[in-house]
Amino acid sequence: MSPLDLESPRWAELETHFGDGGEVPLAIERWLGARGRDLERDEYGELFELFLHQLSITSCAYAVVPWLVHGLAESAPELALEITPASTIRGDSRSRRPRSNPTTSGPLDTARTKQL
Repeated sequence: MSPLDLESPRWAELETHFGDGGEVPLAIERWLGARGRDLERDEYGELFELFLHQLSITSCAYAVVPWLVHGLAESAPELALEITPASTIRGDSRSRRPRSNPTTSGPLDTARTKQL
């Protein structure tokens, strides 16, 4: 699956902890542009807050994670170790549903279906 195009109007339909996802593409672009430089940690931190603020998963997470995976190759090695766990999020972190039950769905499953 390819990442959601940064120009797609669908970003505004997704939610962050602070509102709609309209500002997320710009945050992704800033992070991608800062990879491997001193500013990368700050730019990633701002992006992280939009899609996984206080580890509360938002609907934007499904659209951001492919970009994280895409950008890991050029990230500073120490930051790549921080990004990797965020790129493996699954399910609703607040309810801690077991992964072994494929019939369980939550807000992220709904958001992923909506994105597709």
